[in-house]
Amino acid sequence: MNHIIKSTQLASGYRETHCSDCALSLVCLPPSVQASELLQLDAIIEHRPPIKRNDALFFQGQAFNRVYAVRSGAVKTTLVLNNGIEQVTGFYLPGDIIGLDSIGHHEYVNSAYALETTTLCAIPYTDLKSLGRLIPSLQDHISGLMSYEIRQGQQALLSISKLTAQERIVMFLLSISTRYQRRRLSGHHFHLPMSRSSIGNYLGLTLETVSRVFAQLQQQQVLTVNNKDVHILDFDYLSQMVEPKSVRAVS
Repeated sequence: MNHIIKSTQLASGYRETHCSDCALSLVCLPPSVQASELLQLDAIIEHRPPIKRNDALFFQGQAFNRVYAVRSGAVKTTLVLNNGIEQVTGFYLPGDIIGLDSIGHHEYVNSAYALETTTLCAIPYTDLKSLGRLIPSLQDHISGLMSYEIRQGQQALLSISKLTAQERIVMFLLSISTRYQRRRLSGHHFHLPMSRSSIGNYLGLTLETVSRVFAQLQQQQVLTVNNKDVHILDFDYLSQMVEPKSVRAVS
């Protein structure tokens, strides 16, 4: 049954979870993976205790050696540009894998910070690469996730260059909604773990503009916002606001 879930719920009762009994395996693992293959994957995963809000997972320029699967909580990635400005480059929810964009580099291409109390599975990349040779479906799945990240990055750039402020935020909310639905959770009532300033940074908008658009959408009775909980009241109308656009939802 669909229901609202705060991504901190799992973190509050931390326990080591294996791939075979993890509810998020449908998102971060290939659907055809076999039980024996799950055991092989479990053998290389490093289970770690939760990290706190604002704790760094890794830093831009740090030696790349692991990717991370989000079990609970949320993470944002940032990139420091040549002019010293910090740019938010992505948000990661439970089931997402962080660090794939650094594959092929000797160092992480961005920094990652917990947006709230977050639990992760750390996976040494050399072990994952070796296991991928033994499990073709795993290698294909990783390639698919990397391709997805590239597409989302391209769509985010198009969103910033082609859409109005309201359209950018609507596209962002629809994207988050879709991602929750992929996890078999409610796409109408969900938790936004990121701050409005981080949303604005990601979408190329000021904090004031983000707040104004959220207020407008509430006045139009399209959605309600209570702290970081979003309840979409008219999903069809929200979708129609950006439906004619050629750019699909960004995440």
